[in-house]
Amino acid sequence: MIEHPLLAQGCLTQSDDGVLLNVYVQPRASRDAFVGIHGESLKLVVTSPPVDGKANGRVIKILAKLFHISKGSIILLHGQQSRHKRLLLSGLGIDDVLPVLSAVIQV
Repeated sequence: MIEHPLLAQGCLTQSDDGVLLNVYVQPRASRDAFVGIHGESLKLVVTSPPVDGKANGRVIKILAKLFHISKGSIILLHGQQSRHKRLLLSGLGIDDVLPVLSAVIQV
């Protein structure tokens, strides 16, 4: 596999069940977009507020649309009430995820 900046940063890793994705979420933004890397996470700004799980739901909806998978295929493993989240994209491989993320994130 080719070494990629997102892999080197630790933003995503392959697991037996799919791809683990670290995301840093900034709620109440003016738009929904990936805006770069924040530490070992992809930075995602979302328009939803961080109340009643709305921001988490928005993150899952954005990822489902981006990767053309069902919302049920995305599992929030850690960070239910934190900006730092770890999600599992079930059934996908690194080779499925890297080209999509490379198209939306400048690294």
